[in-house]
Amino acid sequence: MTRRSSFGLYFRKRYNDKETSQEDIDRICSGILENLYDPEKSGECMNQLRKLYLIIHASSTQPCLTKNLVGTMVNMVEAMDPGKTKECLLCQKILTGILPGDEKDLGMETGIKNNATEVANCALIYLIQGDKEKCWTCLLPKIEKWLSSQNIEFDVQSKLLSFLIAISLEHQSMLKKGQIESMNAYVCDVLVKASLKQAPNPYTINPFKKEQTMVTEVDGTPSRNIFTVLNIGQYYTEDQMMNIFCFSTLYKWIYNCSKDEVGRETAKSIFHNLVGKTIDYCFRILDQCERKPKIPSDVELQNSCLLEIINLLDLVCKIDEGQVARVYQEIRRQHNRLLQDFSKTRLMIPVLQFFLNHSRTVAHDPHDVFRQYFHKSLSWGFTDTAIAFDTVMFILDNLETLCDDNTILSNNFPNIFKILAWNPRSFVSEFCEILPALMSPTSSIEITKQLCGKSSNNDTPVLIKNGEVLTSESQKLERWAEHFLEVLNREPPDKPAQYFHNTEEKLK
Repeated sequence: MTRRSSFGLYFRKRYNDKETSQEDIDRICSGILENLYDPEKSGECMNQLRKLYLIIHASSTQPCLTKNLVGTMVNMVEAMDPGKTKECLLCQKILTGILPGDEKDLGMETGIKNNATEVANCALIYLIQGDKEKCWTCLLPKIEKWLSSQNIEFDVQSKLLSFLIAISLEHQSMLKKGQIESMNAYVCDVLVKASLKQAPNPYTINPFKKEQTMVTEVDGTPSRNIFTVLNIGQYYTEDQMMNIFCFSTLYKWIYNCSKDEVGRETAKSIFHNLVGKTIDYCFRILDQCERKPKIPSDVELQNSCLLEIINLLDLVCKIDEGQVARVYQEIRRQHNRLLQDFSKTRLMIPVLQFFLNHSRTVAHDPHDVFRQYFHKSLSWGFTDTAIAFDTVMFILDNLETLCDDNTILSNNFPNIFKILAWNPRSFVSEFCEILPALMSPTSSIEITKQLCGKSSNNDTPVLIKNGEVLTSESQKLERWAEHFLEVLNREPPDKPAQYFHNTEEKLK
């Protein structure tokens, strides 16, 4: 059952299983048109809009709305009047429920608007409506022009860029090479040219006093390098907000526009400048991730940025292999740093992925890296659900590549098996696919014994009373000794044990 059908079921039960008639819908539409621009009837209009929204999402068939109402709602969304924000947002929700539709009903037959703000407000409508009457074809050059000028507000820029990324996801062929290059240049400027000064306090009492202080690093020191998502400020300027937004969407933009069908050489030429700026930006964040944050909660922000950075560097190195040697050394340094902190074991997965993808380019043997993770980090991290899940997904996603060198998995199968032992019901189907890759002439006998429960390798973890996991042999032996002392050394029973020679005597 879909979300819409289940919602409709609830709504019909709520209103006595009655489908709303077309006459009722027409009456609601007339009421909305009559009250929409009347300030005194704002509450009544909101109730009618809510009811129409519920009807549209609950009806088993597509309701028919009047052309006049649809055109009026499109105009409301385009204007996005601050005094009628709630009404505008409800109109947008209603329109997304009835689209795609006829351009004449939507009032789009006259063409795309020439106002960036109006187009940004209607971006979601244009996206759902599709490329009917060459809507997107006309819209893309205008968005390219508006973004390249950078003379529009942050809210408008973010909506237009989100529209482009959505187009690149499903309809990448619609973006021409020149448009992609133009957007790459725009993103480069946003990433490296953001201001280092905080925005003035908008709530200051003295309007003539505009103190602008520098943004700081996570450790509280003033920033002297390019602005990034890890710079801290009390108030941010619009170019700083756009810098943060561009970073959050950078991976999707590059990935969508550089898919396999584009060709490596073509992608390399198109993204040459953006690849260089992206690496500089990523190295800057890697430097910030090594700083001790002034506020402890900022550690999570550093970890999130580090995860995104490693994935980004992996992606740009796939596009331009000439950058691998430069990036590889930095990733190795980050790998050595992560090894010292067990709390960041989960961040090792994207590092392993990077080494797996690019080690051959620099003629580096990644076996030591995989051995350190599967033998050392996973020996205690298998109890963490997130680490276990990421590890299993990493193996499955790269199973074919890992099978090219069978020793990576077969040499480390005991700790991989611990994940299955600790989560016996969670990863059964996944291990059915992984198991053949673990087999080798040296490991097959031991794996068979473990599966049959007759393994000579006594490496099973022991859980003590407070929930702590013991993995070392000495700790496990001490805990077993303590357990049997508690079980066997007890107080004698109050009543002596009774022995019965046969069943009849027991029944008496």
